[in-house]
Amino acid sequence: MYQTSREEHCRKLDSVWKNVESALQALSRAKGEQFTGAKTQLRASYECYQHATARYSAFLEKAKTPEARHELQLQQAIDEDREAIVSEKLREATPQERDKAHETASQFSLSVHSRASSRSRRSGSSTISLAAVQARAQAEAVKARAQFGRKEAAMRLEKARIEAELEVLQHEKEAAAADAQASALEAAVEQDGGDCHAVSFAVDAFLLVLLHTSLNDDIGGSA
Repeated sequence: MYQTSREEHCRKLDSVWKNVESALQALSRAKGEQFTGAKTQLRASYECYQHATARYSAFLEKAKTPEARHELQLQQAIDEDREAIVSEKLREATPQERDKAHETASQFSLSVHSRASSRSRRSGSSTISLAAVQARAQAEAVKARAQFGRKEAAMRLEKARIEAELEVLQHEKEAAAADAQASALEAAVEQDGGDCHAVSFAVDAFLLVLLHTSLNDDIGGSA
């Protein structure tokens, strides 16, 4: 249930973030009067993303599992990077500023600092492109999902092993119960002076029927 819901949230986040990326590209291509409309579209798209990631964060907080806590930390880091991307783009207040930025760099860039320094801008080091930020965020998400995917697979294998052992134990229990019942029948006949060999034959037939029924149940369950 948790895994299914988490995947649904992730698909929703990927979808709304693609809309934000489209708005970022549109803003980069906008000219003249198009610039204001492109900025409005970017704000609206990013607001939708914020609502989606807020719902996902609430879901992870409610889950209260180690996996959910790790996923929440990862999502918060991704959200911070994406917020920096959008904020930097929106700071290009006029077409003139945008054109000036394009003259000095082939790609729009942003400064990424330690989160403790409030992600303030600085020149020189620690600048990365929009594509680099997106690639890092996506790589971290893929890495985390792969890690928990391996853990989930191992847990499923362990579950299958335990279920197989329980099935064997159930068969052993049924066989022991049948054997005890047969022994009790033989003892009762001997006390009454009856034919022990005839009873043994009947008991053997009873055990064969029980074994046949158990095997059929196993085959039916496997099918």
